[in-house]
Amino acid sequence: SAMPDLQGTYFFADFPTAEIWSLRHEDGTVSELTNWTETLKPVNGAEIEEISSFGEDNAGELYLCSYKDGTVYKIVTLAQVADLNRDGRANAVDIQL
Repeated sequence: SAMPDLQGTYFFADFPTAEIWSLRHEDGTVSELTNWTETLKPVNGAEIEEISSFGEDNAGELYLCSYKDGTVYKIVTLAQVADLNRDGRANAVDIQL
């Protein structure tokens, strides 16, 4: 809900390379295939590895999970970057779009 332009966008990732992609699928047609790998980076510059899943919360916000270290990242816009996990600093679990 915080990023209405992404509503209806399907996100997916390649586990071994951690490349992140999205697309739209309407009426049997795929459009807007986008590679987000360089865009979606944690604010501390860490690398996200072994992406195993994406999820959505009750508010429609998007998350991704790292199998390698068990971290769950919330995808937010740069304007939304904040201390999402409330640990007093922007860090690897505070991801920006």
